[in-house]
Amino acid sequence: MQIAFKSRHQTATDGEEKSRASLVLSQLVLLQSRRKWGIMYMLATVSGLFVPVAGVFPSIEDHGVNSFLTTLLLKSAPLFAATFLIITGMYVLNDLVDADLDKSSGKKRPISSGQVTKAQAHIFVIAT
Repeated sequence: MQIAFKSRHQTATDGEEKSRASLVLSQLVLLQSRRKWGIMYMLATVSGLFVPVAGVFPSIEDHGVNSFLTTLLLKSAPLFAATFLIITGMYVLNDLVDADLDKSSGKKRPISSGQVTKAQAHIFVIAT
């Protein structure tokens, strides 16, 4: 009796592990599918930090340019990650809304092709 219980328990655990692995893989597929746009907007955020530097921070000369730029980059690093995640989440949300249209037009995006379920895409959008 205990042996049967263990095998049923083991089967449930295997199913849970596969489900978690499937969820993680789906999230990576979605991130990969829109990575280009996330990087593009993240770089726009980075370049936007350096445009007003001379006019807004005239005391750079007092502290040294290298020290100032290092501090600026370190303190704004979370901004780059946030920009990347927001943009990729926005594009995946758009893919989610347009999934039926994309399927009928033959586009090979992860959601419309069935590579990722709509539930997995919802999780990605909420997480980002």
